[in-house]
Amino acid sequence: VARAALPVEVLDGKARTLLEASRAALAVSGTVTMECLQAGVPTVVAYRVSALGRAAMPHLLTVPRFTLANLLAGEPIFPEHADPEGDVDAMAGELHALLDEGPERARVLSCVSRIRERLSTTGTYERVAAVIEAHLPAAGGGPLP
Repeated sequence: VARAALPVEVLDGKARTLLEASRAALAVSGTVTMECLQAGVPTVVAYRVSALGRAAMPHLLTVPRFTLANLLAGEPIFPEHADPEGDVDAMAGELHALLDEGPERARVLSCVSRIRERLSTTGTYERVAAVIEAHLPAAGGGPLP
């Protein structure tokens, strides 16, 4: 943004509205990746880690990914970068791939849709009621587990 001299406006508290209007996002690692996932927005994730931290990561990190959405999915849905300043070209290329209609955007949207469905609370009350009803003596059910 700085090199392109683009105007930047900070809209505090408007993340959900902005994400819902976006085709793709560049986000820092943290809960915002879950907001991107919930909004259905393909995202490239950056997390600033010192050179010492990057060197130690393979020895200390006990999970294969550091982004919440990727950890939840169990696979790399959103590209992750622990050295965003060194990965500018890679991140730009990934963002372009997510903006363009193509195989990478389709893959990410499919994964996002699958994870959103898994996290959905739609029908929760009905599922709980069915479990309770199945265990009511009048319905011939047994004790609750």
